[in-house]
Amino acid sequence: MRYARDLFDDFPDPDVFLWNAIIRCHSRHNLFRDALGLYSKMQLLWVSPDSFTFTCVLKACSALPSLEMGRRVQCQILRRGFDSDVFVQNGLVTFYAKCGEIELANKVFWRLSERTIVTWTSMISGYAKCGLVTVARLFFDLVETPNLVLWNAMISGYSKNGLAQEAIELFRRMVKKNVILDSISVTSTISACGQVGSIDLAKWMDEYIASSEFKDAVVVNTALIDMYAKCGSINLSRDVFNRTKDKDVVMWSAMIAAYAVHGEGQEAIDLFKAMRKAGVPPNDVTFVSLLSACKHSGLVEDGWKLFHCMSEYSIQPRHQHYACVVDLLGRAGYLDRAYEFIRNMPMEPGLSIWGALLTACKIHQHVPLGELAAERLFSLDPYSTGHHVQLSNIYASARMWDRVSKLRVLMKEKGLSKDLGYSSIEINGKLQVFQVGDKSHPRFKEIFEELESLERRLKEAGFSIDAESVLHDLDHEETEETLCNHSERIAIAYGLISTPPGTTLRIIKNLRACVNCHAAIKLISKVENREIVVRDANRFHHFKDGNCSCGDYW
Repeated sequence: MRYARDLFDDFPDPDVFLWNAIIRCHSRHNLFRDALGLYSKMQLLWVSPDSFTFTCVLKACSALPSLEMGRRVQCQILRRGFDSDVFVQNGLVTFYAKCGEIELANKVFWRLSERTIVTWTSMISGYAKCGLVTVARLFFDLVETPNLVLWNAMISGYSKNGLAQEAIELFRRMVKKNVILDSISVTSTISACGQVGSIDLAKWMDEYIASSEFKDAVVVNTALIDMYAKCGSINLSRDVFNRTKDKDVVMWSAMIAAYAVHGEGQEAIDLFKAMRKAGVPPNDVTFVSLLSACKHSGLVEDGWKLFHCMSEYSIQPRHQHYACVVDLLGRAGYLDRAYEFIRNMPMEPGLSIWGALLTACKIHQHVPLGELAAERLFSLDPYSTGHHVQLSNIYASARMWDRVSKLRVLMKEKGLSKDLGYSSIEINGKLQVFQVGDKSHPRFKEIFEELESLERRLKEAGFSIDAESVLHDLDHEETEETLCNHSERIAIAYGLISTPPGTTLRIIKNLRACVNCHAAIKLISKVENREIVVRDANRFHHFKDGNCSCGDYW
């Protein structure tokens, strides 16, 4: 690149063709700001741009993205009469779509006399990025014979918007039509399988990969590790890791992250030692995974040492690393130490850091520090429901009911409401989703009979609810009478009546499991002699014989 620039600089009076070549060269090497700088210099030297110049410059604006610069370029396009050029128009569509200005992109798109695959892809990706996946699908369906890039854009759009089932269905259709796949098609679908959390679907995907050209691809196997971890099987994640020959730092980090989310901190640290022994240098993501593993397992001193050994690899800690350390110290009860750590940070603490401190204050019922953290969070993000809920829970635990009431009024005035809790379970390849008190299922009578039976057996085994946490913990589905009807309990009851004795039940919940349900599921695993795996918003819980893998540390 340096040689090309030196050659260009040696020309006494480069024409527009040479300017186009050097601008395009910088863009191809991802030096987009330099490319735009060259364009500005070109204008200062009174060299008239042509359509190819504008196409290259718009690509650079799209890649950054730089909305302000792109708009200036569009004005120059209009002034110089290139607004009817097909390539320039297509470039404008891509530019606006990548900048999130999807309506402007749409206006230009429908004025085009000729549209390229890049333009269609930009519209599909642009609408998906804005969350308008239905519109993106309408554009996809307008293309008579979509190519691989369009298929990938649509699958990725579904996956990134949480529409995992739709992504998987589209992938199946793609395979049926004998479309030649690439690693993007496969990894996007693997990601969708992880979102669904279906172990059967995960195994189907793994079997498909094993019989394909991607079976030895590191990027694909890394995605499989993450998928199996999200589906609750850390052992299958490790199997994929072990069978892959040439492991890179991303794969090592993914396996460490898998151990982290399952609360297996010591295994994560042991794997890190093996990674160093194998001569693979860690990166900043590796340390985020390691620190997460330590915080989920209560390994305070190990985490502290790992944070300070980052400098050995010339890695500068980012906000994520600092947030992990605050969480690590806070969960363990070292709240003053966590706050002192925040005060001594070399950067301004953000949402993740104050959020970690607030969570720790909720766990340990520390009102003054909780109020301080909440005050910082409210100034950074005034409309976050979660932060208001956590502060309310801190007040409730301290029996400060007047403050609880005031905070609830404030939330109402701001129009804030809790996320609705739901849980899913897969039985015989079909995913069933339940909400609190859900009676919409065809077998709801059997389900609620099983719930009542479970409740009796739990009481006989000595289980009693913490009524106060139910009445005042806004973080979960509320009121005492609905406690046994929480979504995860309904899913478990359905699993019990739908599977043979001894079958492992795998549940996915979108919120953090409440204290009462966590205690109840431990006892259910013992009473029913079942292993129950629950993925909540924080981590995985493996319940067996009356115990949980988290050690009640979550």
